[in-house]
Amino acid sequence: MDEWVFHEDPGHGWLEVPKAHLRRVGVAGKISGYSYQRGDKAYLEEDMDAGTFAKAWAEQEGPIDWERVRRLRSEVDAPLRSFDHYWEDE
Repeated sequence: MDEWVFHEDPGHGWLEVPKAHLRRVGVAGKISGYSYQRGDKAYLEEDMDAGTFAKAWAEQEGPIDWERVRRLRSEVDAPLRSFDHYWEDE
């Protein structure tokens, strides 16, 4: 079972996903530059990219149980806003 983490600040939210999962479900090239990355993780912006991933994941691996997603809330800009913008590197 995967542990999902959703990061949010007063302005936006991002689903943290291993980049290997993006490749596994075939959406690595469909993620926009509005998402972020660091190391082997992608932080998928909530408006489009997280949904793109969640739909593909559900079709192949089963739906994400959003009730069990751990939420990390920041009252100021989330630190991940300083990460590199996402691009497909493989």
